[in-house]
Amino acid sequence: MTTKMRDRLTPWGGRFPSKFAVAKSVMAGYLGLGDIKQEWRAQIERCLDQGLAIRFVNSHEHIHMLPPLFRLTCELAHEYGIGHVRMPASRPFRNPQPGALVRDTLIKALAVFNKKLLRQPAPVFLGMTESGRLDLAALRKILPRLRTGGIYELMCHPGFRGEGEIDNPALIEYHDWEGELNALTSEDTKNLLRTNNIRLIGYRNLDCRDGRLTITNLAH
Repeated sequence: MTTKMRDRLTPWGGRFPSKFAVAKSVMAGYLGLGDIKQEWRAQIERCLDQGLAIRFVNSHEHIHMLPPLFRLTCELAHEYGIGHVRMPASRPFRNPQPGALVRDTLIKALAVFNKKLLRQPAPVFLGMTESGRLDLAALRKILPRLRTGGIYELMCHPGFRGEGEIDNPALIEYHDWEGELNALTSEDTKNLLRTNNIRLIGYRNLDCRDGRLTITNLAH
């Protein structure tokens, strides 16, 4: 983290602020785009210094979807030759919870607005409605509906929560890391993939030719 950026973050105790605080601070001009660009560049270069191949760029809580930040994200991706920018999308009104309705509607609007800034197409984004608690029932609805030849990205949060690692009740309530892991690795899900002729790939397998997203470098 740069010294200038750290000074800007002092009101939040030296930690990165929440997505709402970031959005408010960017729109109010308190967090300048130059400061954010400097910080994001430092993060990218840190990854490159460690020998990592950056396939796509993204942000926690999709904060890069804020239009000024999305433009900045695309600029940095182009500057560093990063092939893809994650484009979250949602289908509003599928989750009746008030918070989910606001989130899904906002993400949908931002995706429509930002799409024109992409230098190449992005995979169709899935899983926003089920975010944090993707289960087998949801996979049984999602996977059979995929179009033949389509390229999709499924957002998920599989993992394990170590004892005492996380103490935020809201975060614990939102996520079921072990449940998602079990659902994604279950025999039922493997059978769903086989039955629907779905092949798992990653951003490393994506390319763009003639303005269309294509699949490459598949292992045989």
